[in-house]
Amino acid sequence: MRRSEKGILELRNCQRGEFMTNYTKTALEEAKIALTSTLHKCEKIDDGKKLRQSQQTLLERRIRALRLALELIEKEMEKLEDVTPSF
Repeated sequence: MRRSEKGILELRNCQRGEFMTNYTKTALEEAKIALTSTLHKCEKIDDGKKLRQSQQTLLERRIRALRLALELIEKEMEKLEDVTPSF
């Protein structure tokens, strides 16, 4: 299977609610830390500087995307906690 065909197949799986990869809790935690740091830096820029219209729009879209990504990571982490057997 070619790379482009694999990407299309993965996209179709996502559209059906099937996820491509099972991430570990550690991987999700590391991603959350990195995205949280980036979000704080973007919010700091948003608070303090006057930006041109196009830069402000781009920054606002990045902030929304980062918040969405963090929310999705939280949901995945909750799923892992629900599935993880307790001893």
